[in-house]
Amino acid sequence: MDWIVQLGISLLSFIVFAALLWVLIRWRGLKWGEMLQPEKVAQLERKIADQDEKIQKLIGELLDEKRKSEALEKRIVELEREKGSRIGMKVLGIWPRRPQDTPLDLEGERDAVYDAGFEFVALFAEAATRQNILHYIRKGEISIIEIGGHGTEDGVPLADGVARAGWWEQILKGRTHVRIVLFLTCFSDQTMYNAVNRAGVPNIITVNGEIGDAAAVSFAQAFYSNYANGQTVAQAVREAKLILDYTEAAKIELSKTVSNT
Repeated sequence: MDWIVQLGISLLSFIVFAALLWVLIRWRGLKWGEMLQPEKVAQLERKIADQDEKIQKLIGELLDEKRKSEALEKRIVELEREKGSRIGMKVLGIWPRRPQDTPLDLEGERDAVYDAGFEFVALFAEAATRQNILHYIRKGEISIIEIGGHGTEDGVPLADGVARAGWWEQILKGRTHVRIVLFLTCFSDQTMYNAVNRAGVPNIITVNGEIGDAAAVSFAQAFYSNYANGQTVAQAVREAKLILDYTEAAKIELSKTVSNT
């Protein structure tokens, strides 16, 4: 008796299923015969394949965007870390001329360095000697050296004589803490550059020919601000040159020997 009940239930379920399937097919505007036609089946399979291809393409695009976003976030973190590591850098400013003897805004440059978050050690006039320069470099705290004022193809006139290219090479060789040297003196693009390059300083900024002192100071102020805000040395130099007259800006050159710090 139980098997008859079970059979009845199964038949009833089949009838209900068949009725629902018939309603669904009619609702889709198809007939029974059309469902069994090979071309209809092939057409349906193509549609399914097309939809699957679109879905896979969309998934790929989403994954690409995710990777780009992750790479961008990583770069932002690196830049923030790099920017933070620059805070507290020490700049050694060497200007053989006394501030009171020149119209240069050397005090303004010192303020610009401080505003950038760097420390500034100034050697002006009589203080700009070989002994004092060597003293600060030996302490291992100087990251940037800036030499301004009058220069010749042979070297930089200091209070105690001309500091020639060979001397700069000797005192800078092996000083890995010195990352940037700004030779904002005239005619520093050849002999002086070659010497500092041999010493292994990564970033060397020199002047091709003669440059006005005011232009050199203005460039330095803008450079420190740009560099402190996270720009690379190359970017900071390029942006700083934009504030100068074209003829002066064209004389400032950046040469890189090791890194892009």
